[in-house]
Amino acid sequence: QMMKPQIEMALKGVTQGTGQMGVPGPSAQPSTARAPHAATQPIARAAHPHRQLRLPSLQRDIKNFVMYKKVPPLEKLIQKLPAEFQEAQSVAQIIEFVKLRHSATLVADIRVPDLHSFATTLKLKYSTLPSGSHFAVVDLFRLLLLDPRVSGYFAEETQHETLLTLLEPLSQDDTASCPYNLRIVALQLACNLFSTPLYPDQLTSSSSPLRETCLRLATNSLLDSQTSLRVVAASFAYNLASFNHNSRFKNKPDPISEEDQVELTASLLEAVIREEESVEALHGLLFALGLLVYEAPMDGSLIDLCRAMGVAETISEKMNIHAVQKEPLLKEIGEELFGKGL
Repeated sequence: QMMKPQIEMALKGVTQGTGQMGVPGPSAQPSTARAPHAATQPIARAAHPHRQLRLPSLQRDIKNFVMYKKVPPLEKLIQKLPAEFQEAQSVAQIIEFVKLRHSATLVADIRVPDLHSFATTLKLKYSTLPSGSHFAVVDLFRLLLLDPRVSGYFAEETQHETLLTLLEPLSQDDTASCPYNLRIVALQLACNLFSTPLYPDQLTSSSSPLRETCLRLATNSLLDSQTSLRVVAASFAYNLASFNHNSRFKNKPDPISEEDQVELTASLLEAVIREEESVEALHGLLFALGLLVYEAPMDGSLIDLCRAMGVAETISEKMNIHAVQKEPLLKEIGEELFGKGL
């Protein structure tokens, strides 16, 4: 899905580091004038100009990630799995575990099945299963990962092979052939990876294969014609931005690379420009954008991109669109952060 030409140009200018974009921020200075260890010295948060703005949604630690924990009718879901697959011993144990887990009160008493065997079966068989059953397999895995013992096991799997077996095919640029129900449960699964403290580092580390796959999965869906897909993609972007924001807010280094932040911000901006129907989607997009930009370096690529894109004007135009004009973040993020903070 093509971005608007002005976003392409702005992104190109930022990533090539032309230095021609926007007026340098007040903290900009020639690199030679910087202290030799400036990069490793923490900068006092109070000094950042964004601290002086009225941004209650952003001037805090974000406690909750967006999760998708709803359990569908399990019998119906299991019927969608091919008989041979669901009857395999390693899979049958998992199905039984998921059923027990969602009907029992003392979840900790339920013994975790053999996850290694299940992972082996999944990696071996998934690509050979009828494509119409893929969404049921991914949804079963989403439910399975709601158990912290299970998510802990898979978070430590070498190269995240099982998760990538399910998600990699959906992260390609051409997703037109992927059915809607498969894409939405895959995005919900990606959001639920934030339920354990073990995954977020893997989702932001440049050496993790999971990072690029999940980022592509989300950015490819931010511009989709299906509203609910846009909402869940915005939720994943919000979770990612929240994790980055919390680290920055504690005066620690950003876990997400500047390059990934610029790419995600460009996708979010494009999605905001196009969003004219769903308040829920727009809320998630604006929140994620605000979290990424809040307290970003004033002389960095992210602020450069926002200046070049005229973000404040773009967001203020949404006030004229009846379907979304009542979204409260239009004022806080649009007028306060982008109107006064760039």
